[in-house]
Amino acid sequence: MPELSRPDGAVIHFEVRGEDGPTVVLASYWSWSPGVYDELLDDLAADHRVVTYHLRGTGDSSSHGPYDMEVDTADLEAVVETAGPAVLIATADSSNRAVRLGARRAELIAAVISLGTPPFARAQFKDKEAMLASDTVVNAFVDVFEHNYRGGMRNLMEATNPQMSDDELRERVARQVEFCPQDPTVARMKAWVEDDPRAESEALAERLWIFAARGVAGPWMPPFEEMMRLTRETMPGANLITIDPGPVSRPHETADAIRRVSAALRGSAPATRK
Repeated sequence: MPELSRPDGAVIHFEVRGEDGPTVVLASYWSWSPGVYDELLDDLAADHRVVTYHLRGTGDSSSHGPYDMEVDTADLEAVVETAGPAVLIATADSSNRAVRLGARRAELIAAVISLGTPPFARAQFKDKEAMLASDTVVNAFVDVFEHNYRGGMRNLMEATNPQMSDDELRERVARQVEFCPQDPTVARMKAWVEDDPRAESEALAERLWIFAARGVAGPWMPPFEEMMRLTRETMPGANLITIDPGPVSRPHETADAIRRVSAALRGSAPATRK
């Protein structure tokens, strides 16, 4: 399997599926594990080179820290430099890293696609109807992951995947805990809570695409209409489309929307899915 050596001694594991077409890189996020987006990525691999990688401290990458925004962004940059100019697909904390990289490396990042919600700062939700607006709630959430990691992961997966049966949920949590150990996961949660990517998101302008979905984060985020208003207000140049209920439930529709974005790299009209 391909590996990428970093200057500090860390080794980043990455994988490529598909051979032809534009390059798409999935920017791994704090709770990603292989298989989550397989239907979407397999669809894209019919006419794209699709790159996935394991964040340091997870999966087959080395456990060499630190696990923070700056280091993780540099690792993402190294992956894309190896893969070639690309469209980034991101979500959660990886959307923050993706817009940071995209803002400073326009020649390397053709576009950033943020799945579900836009890159956000908690300051945006002050006085809004959202659990993320409460320091008490956020601190309690992180505290659960620090003291009962498996229980915290189960609560999260159950809240964000209501379609899963008990058996599916149990299997997903077991896989998640094995792939994403506690220390790097908690460190990335804390870094995400403290981060503010608004300037980079605005700077990307039309190179930022937000594939919004209703209810993707439940009560953690403001109501959908309020999120859309905040997005248009703070990222006026971004392209905003809605794909309900999201990329896991609508993988082929999401893949075709990504094709419309990556067509700029292809230099022609979007390809028809094979």
